[in-house]
Amino acid sequence: MKSRKSAVWVLLVVLAAAGTGLAGGWVPIDAPGASLTYLYGTDGSNVVGDYVDGSGWHGFLYDGTNWTPVDFPGSYLTAPFDIEGGRIVGTYNGWTEAHGFQYDGTTWGTIDFPGAPQTSIFGIDGGHIVGCYGLPGAYHGFLYDGIDWTSLDAPGASTTYAQGIDMDAGTSGIIVGFGQTGLDYGWLYDIDTKAFTPIYGPGGVLAQPFDIEGNNIIGSYRDGGAGDHGFLYDGTTWTTLDYPGAINTFPMRIRGGLIVGYYDPGDGSAHGFLYELEARVIEAGVDIDPDTFNLDSKGNWVTCYIDLPEEYDAKDIDVDSVSLEGLLEVQQSDIQDGVLMVKFDREDLAAYLEIVLGVVPPVDVELVVTGNLTDGTPFEGKDTIRVIDEGGK
Repeated sequence: MKSRKSAVWVLLVVLAAAGTGLAGGWVPIDAPGASLTYLYGTDGSNVVGDYVDGSGWHGFLYDGTNWTPVDFPGSYLTAPFDIEGGRIVGTYNGWTEAHGFQYDGTTWGTIDFPGAPQTSIFGIDGGHIVGCYGLPGAYHGFLYDGIDWTSLDAPGASTTYAQGIDMDAGTSGIIVGFGQTGLDYGWLYDIDTKAFTPIYGPGGVLAQPFDIEGNNIIGSYRDGGAGDHGFLYDGTTWTTLDYPGAINTFPMRIRGGLIVGYYDPGDGSAHGFLYELEARVIEAGVDIDPDTFNLDSKGNWVTCYIDLPEEYDAKDIDVDSVSLEGLLEVQQSDIQDGVLMVKFDREDLAAYLEIVLGVVPPVDVELVVTGNLTDGTPFEGKDTIRVIDEGGK
């Protein structure tokens, strides 16, 4: 479900490429007048979190322009941990207990694990909620689909925290979190198989996964030195994700390639951040036919064959997004032996070559075909044609 693209606000236009090991950009976010600001969740153009100022601890919703309080009535602390659409979920505290909540901008509701005096909600996706609940002696993770509660206990862990969830279509999905057996260790839980898979940081160090989107898991780890490092893990490669100059970095949520979290610069303050991953572009094989393009030819079409890497399916290409040189639109399409065939108007290409590019035949011209998969992932491919101008053909 999280494959949908997050909106990237005006703030992100001024991102500086200051990442550690990743191309992308950081933006610090501080609530007005706050000494501590924590960002926990994001969806679309909205982020949620909490902050501390002279009047106490407050939850908030921030849309890039406006700060809106999110404080559960009568509570002394409200922590909005995630948002999906207009539904905010999190935790609020009374004086002796903690409760989960949901808030739609108008109505508040309490969501507590049955019989538990302590409930914390950390993540939501596809209407499914994850978190933890406390009973005497231990904390347990949970999954709640709006009807049924499922308790989650990582093998060998005395305490289990379910932090983030990525739902596929229907009831399939993956949950990430961490357990404690005296030391923390991360885990991944498959809802279908009900299997836990341990996750350790680079070199086997302790890791705390906070969220997952597709193949990307984010969280923090300690390498034995001072401080906590943020990380991005794609199932194969660990990439450190530290806010520049920070002592501790905690990436908390990832949606559409946008990561939110908070960092500690070591002076007793805390600041929220946004981090935008550089878009991953799939390299497609492209074959443009004819190889030799005669400007004087009277044909109707230019045919292009788009072949994705073997781990992708041509059926997942959004044909309406495909273009030649970012200008020419697809007129016809078909899938042939796992390859997408598209046709562009020949007269349009001739006009583009002569008027826009100003080509003087004979000459070789490299053309670029771009598009997106249905989940928004971009692809690109190139091919070179020979441009000639020979009348009567």
